[in-house]
Amino acid sequence: MSITKDKKQTAYQDTPIGKIPADWEVKKIKDIGNLSSGTTPSRSNKAYYSEGTIPWVKTTDLNNSVIFDTEEKITEKAIRETSLKVYSKETVLVAMYGGFNQIGRTGILGVEATTNQALSAICVNKNEIDAMFLLYWLNAKVGLWKNFAGSSRKDPNITGKDVGDFPIVKPPLPEQKRIAEVLSTWDKAIQLTEQLIR
Repeated sequence: MSITKDKKQTAYQDTPIGKIPADWEVKKIKDIGNLSSGTTPSRSNKAYYSEGTIPWVKTTDLNNSVIFDTEEKITEKAIRETSLKVYSKETVLVAMYGGFNQIGRTGILGVEATTNQALSAICVNKNEIDAMFLLYWLNAKVGLWKNFAGSSRKDPNITGKDVGDFPIVKPPLPEQKRIAEVLSTWDKAIQLTEQLIR
């Protein structure tokens, strides 16, 4: 007696970034969120930094994960008197300057924060993209930023336009969330293993 098994066949499509499931899309970051960057308040004005309480993210604060604290903080006065913008939680950050070792470093805000001008802040359309999914995608494709670096060999960098034009796969939103949850679970397991080894 033969048994026939029904197998769901997944259809795929060829895209410029490789073969992906037929119900996924390829988008540019500028199509799934708003991009902007911050600034550096004048260092000569101590009132912008002294006893500051508002996180101010720089490239060195990026950890390719969730950011809850920063090395430096700025004051309410700095917010009022400069072009700094306070970004909400789940804003995804990408480093644009600092050479090949820094370009493409990422972080996602776990608290409201501001940034300096070396970072591109991506405020995603939550009806289109899960912010954690975007973070994991950018971390997986960090090597691609070298193709976008448009400066000299001494000081390569990327621009806000490069970030906006960066390609991303876009599965259906529920699938994005499941993928992000699985990768987050793996990250936690890796961190626990590293702690146990130490």
